[in-house]
Amino acid sequence: MELQAEVAVGRVIGPGRRPVAAMLAVALIASATAFRPPPARAANGVADHLPAATACAGAATKSAGFVDTLGLFAESSIDCLAYYGITSGTAPNVFTPDSPVTRWQMALFLVNAAPLAGVDLSPPVDQGFQDIGRLRPSAQDAINQLASLGITRGTSATTFSPNALVNRSLMALLLHRFLRQSDVGPGGVSANSVRPDDTIFSDIGHLSDAASHAIRVLFEMGVTSGTSATTFSPSSIVTRAQMAVFITRMLAHTNARPAGVTMVAAADRVSSGDTLIVHVSVRDSNRRPVARGYLDLFTTPFARPLASFDSDGHCVNDMEAVFGESVCRVDQLDQRLDDRGNLLAVLQPTDHVALWAWTGSTGDTFVFGGVPSDMVRVSVWKHAVAVDVLDDLPPTALAAPMGEAVGITVRLVDEDGGVVEDQGVRVQVSTTFEINGIRQQQVVRTYLTDDKGKVELSFLGRDPSSTRVGDTVRMDLDVTAGFLDVLDRTTPGVVNHDAVEPRDVWFTWSDEAPQTATLGLAQTVRYHALSQTAPGPTNLIRALLTDQYGTPIPDARIDFTSDNPDGIGSTPSSRLTDQRGLATLRYLWASADSAAERITARLAGSNLAAVTMQHYWARPELNESSGLGVVILVADTFRNRIVVGGPTPRAISYTGRDRFLLEGRLVTPAVFEEALEGRFYERITYTRYSTDPQDVNTFDLTNKVVGDG
Repeated sequence: MELQAEVAVGRVIGPGRRPVAAMLAVALIASATAFRPPPARAANGVADHLPAATACAGAATKSAGFVDTLGLFAESSIDCLAYYGITSGTAPNVFTPDSPVTRWQMALFLVNAAPLAGVDLSPPVDQGFQDIGRLRPSAQDAINQLASLGITRGTSATTFSPNALVNRSLMALLLHRFLRQSDVGPGGVSANSVRPDDTIFSDIGHLSDAASHAIRVLFEMGVTSGTSATTFSPSSIVTRAQMAVFITRMLAHTNARPAGVTMVAAADRVSSGDTLIVHVSVRDSNRRPVARGYLDLFTTPFARPLASFDSDGHCVNDMEAVFGESVCRVDQLDQRLDDRGNLLAVLQPTDHVALWAWTGSTGDTFVFGGVPSDMVRVSVWKHAVAVDVLDDLPPTALAAPMGEAVGITVRLVDEDGGVVEDQGVRVQVSTTFEINGIRQQQVVRTYLTDDKGKVELSFLGRDPSSTRVGDTVRMDLDVTAGFLDVLDRTTPGVVNHDAVEPRDVWFTWSDEAPQTATLGLAQTVRYHALSQTAPGPTNLIRALLTDQYGTPIPDARIDFTSDNPDGIGSTPSSRLTDQRGLATLRYLWASADSAAERITARLAGSNLAAVTMQHYWARPELNESSGLGVVILVADTFRNRIVVGGPTPRAISYTGRDRFLLEGRLVTPAVFEEALEGRFYERITYTRYSTDPQDVNTFDLTNKVVGDG
């Protein structure tokens, strides 16, 4: 059965409406077997019919607790079989992976897998084997059921030889017969349609045609491989660990999938403009297909997918529907699963996204953690718009030690700053050295980016005299890459201002002895939200002391002070730097009152310039309060919080239910947060602010001061 449907343009959650930019659903095919990419071009020694999905996903990847499989090559496969109930081990928490598989054990494995794979099992009927009577009833039934289907056969008309061991040839025959009777699952291939073209195994010519054909088919499907490049070793005995790997690979072609919603994308990265195949399966708690159920897909931001939900798991921020009329709500325009509980979507991502799939009845709304769902991240390989230039100097280095190499990396980057792995792009690099003030001849070279989109270079400042101290070597660096922009991310900023000679910055090598040069100050967060009572929370700050080469200086005393007695206060709190050059201070805010605290760090007994920074202790904004063009001190889009000033710091919170404006123009939450993060606006206006998250607040970003014309 094949169902094709044009997909309606998605809808965006929030106050605004805009076309779906992050994910365009080109077409959707409800039958997961109706569409799949063409197999790879036939090549000897290459499997041409691999599955596009796996049965060992989601809950099927959790540890089964076997103590003797940890770190084993087959550990994940064994865990997967245990999840599906295909095996339970040989004893509690024991699997015995190196033990050989007997014929009766193999029959049990396959019968346990049959319902998952869509193999119809009839009630067991005696098939005339006279040597299985001493087996437990479940093993006798399994042998009789498989024999009635023709999947297994006796060693004679009246014997099964249940304790005989399974070799690789018999294993291939059994799995091939099993696959021929199973349902093809999402991304799978029918064993009946595979025409093997590989003849790489030199040791299977003496086997029966059926065994030889089975081995070649399973190789093409990726279920089995050889023991070397040219051998299959058909007589080798199969261990329990090896059998677990074979069965899980086989199940990938079938309809076996974990309980709940399972989504598998054909790739986690696609080129801009390319299509992406996504397989979604839904199973009930017994891992049975949920046929014809509704399926809803939506997207959230790639980097912070969970930030789109509030504390109760409801959809609030920056999400888009892939198909259907509503976001995070099942409606009749959503797609339906096929009769086997699967759906295949052909999508065309235009930006990095997190893709969510969930199922429910018409009218149900999505609650993160409260409904069956799955999420995959998809990144888009975009075109390069610039090259960025980096070095390997320590972040605080003012120079490099004479005689040491400085590594330079030139990378192709897209509009988001992601590396573009395009090979063969021309990059021109020009260098000019200056030795003790005497400028050398400029050297210009052209390089091609490698398969990672990079050009890796190394430059060395050679000491002109090993007996003299005070020598200096400098190097100017210019980079061009056709029409691409050049982004200077070097430590000293050597690529900037290349056209303005007085402002140009050069790399420097020095033979001076190390001396204290740089003191830095940092804090883990820029603000703390205060409670109603004192004392308040603690703040953590660090000072970093390095020499001119960026090397940490240990055992130096750093004095911390601040302008507020409720914080550090004017009496120095001293700390010694550790081996990393870090002095760390944790202190308590002793008040429930909000304030801005200016923190200072000094190197004790030194003329090195002190460094300062601001920390904000913010009370939550009061209910019914207003702020008209108040200054934005901190924009914390991760916590949906903004700290504003005037006269003391206050914290306001927002949700996806609120209204967002830029200079009076209505925008979506995503655009509002982008403006906050980009610091495009310095002020914000709100009136009658409500602390109730169910109420709708209006926030307007602006650069106007209230009272301006």
